Amino acid sequence: MNNNIKHWFKSFYTLHKGEQRGVLILLFLLVLLVCINLFLPKVIRQSANTDPGYQKDVKQFVIAQQRLNDSLKINELQKKGELTQSQAARLIHPFPFDPNKISEKQWKQMGLSQKQIKNILNYRSHGGIFSKKSDLQRIYSLSEAEYLVLKPYIRIKKVNKSEKEKRGRATAISSRLSSLEINNCDSGQLVRNLRLKPWLAARVIKYRHLLGGFYSKLQLKDVYGLKPELFQKIAPYITVDTNRIHKIDLNHAQFKTILHHPYFDYKTTRRLIYMRNKIHGFRSLTQLKAQHLFSDSAFNNIRHYLYIRPLKN
Repeated sequence: MNNNIKHWFKSFYTLHKGEQRGVLILLFLLVLLVCINLFLPKVIRQSANTDPGYQKDVKQFVIAQQRLNDSLKINELQKKGELTQSQAARLIHPFPFDPNKISEKQWKQMGLSQKQIKNILNYRSHGGIFSKKSDLQRIYSLSEAEYLVLKPYIRIKKVNKSEKEKRGRATAISSRLSSLEINNCDSGQLVRNLRLKPWLAARVIKYRHLLGGFYSKLQLKDVYGLKPELFQKIAPYITVDTNRIHKIDLNHAQFKTILHHPYFDYKTTRRLIYMRNKIHGFRSLTQLKAQHLFSDSAFNNIRHYLYIRPLKN
């Protein structure tokens, strides 16, 4: 180490004065940069941390972010109907109201979601009357916690006989069914056109989503809660556009994608993937049927949701 230093000094003194000056300036600049790199961040951080205005801005930012996160979380819980009563009290800001009279704007001012307001207005437009406070609990998507927050503010004015008769006539008119294409409708249309209960309409939409669309109106019989007599009543008004079905790419779909479909169980999906790998992809649905993975009736259902895209060689 000492020899290296001595050798450096000897080499240094062999340089011209201008070269020596340049080396010294370069060393000075290097030392200065190292010092700046070490001490400047600490000085800046300390200065920022001791600045009252900076501290106030940081605190306000953190509070605003926390409020935003809390708001998003509460709105998500409201959609799922999983609010606690304390969370509902933070979200709902009621004032005395008559649920038979209050407008859409006023419902919104109280903090109800657009979906909840839509269900309430649909209920009223079809002749529904809130005759007692607990009737509000029948509204689909309004949770128990939200109802308990609203309950003390409900003021229901008695409906006179003529108004009841008027609403009764409106209900009779609204009971008429009208035709509906089942693969391109929303839950509101199911309620209006087929007179389904909101909770049942939601189940139909959910099942359609799981299937990827209906290929036959008969599949509605598989919706939990849709009774045979109700199906017989609405069946003549239902049409099915099979072009709207979302199909599964049999040769490229992942295991989870196939298993997620209601017509596939774990065992069948595993066998299908194994066979697909073994034969390097299916070339037709006829070839799939020949593997005897499904019964004839099961295959008749499944074939509507599959298509073949050849694997690349």
